Amino acid sequence: MIGHLAGERESPREARRLSDAPATGLPRPSASGPGTSAASASAAREVAGVVVRVVDGDTVELRRSGSLVRVRLLGVDAPEVGSCFAGDSTARLRELLPTGSAVRVEYDTEPKDRYGRHLLYVWNARGVFVNEALARGGHAVGELHPPNRARHPQIAAAADAARRAGAGLW
Repeated sequence: MIGHLAGERESPREARRLSDAPATGLPRPSASGPGTSAASASAAREVAGVVVRVVDGDTVELRRSGSLVRVRLLGVDAPEVGSCFAGDSTARLRELLPTGSAVRVEYDTEPKDRYGRHLLYVWNARGVFVNEALARGGHAVGELHPPNRARHPQIAAAADAARRAGAGLW
């Protein structure tokens, strides 16, 4: 269900540290963003997986060490397949995450959803924060996925900007 919760301003919680990440078949996340050290910036470029396919506007499949992992992008909600604008959202995600491209990922507090999908923030090979880019372009709305809040303010601000600009589904 698409729900715009950008008005909710939770204080961001720090993403899981390397030692706290779940054993999931994907590498443990590294800190990233403004103010990171050269060492963590180097770790941020590490390949975490390869895109196998885009399922819809907020779900992808990655290959890591021979395992197929289904990923639900955290902090965004794209229109469901068959609904208005779903095709545009899926097409945009395919542009951001082409099949065969490398990605870097980051977990937050809850590693998986009730369907067994990995809940992740994703950066593409060009260093674009994909979750935020979808929200900024109006291809998905910002959505809080408690207890995962680490990057919610950033994604919510992008979604608010898209709504004000009338971008994408707005």
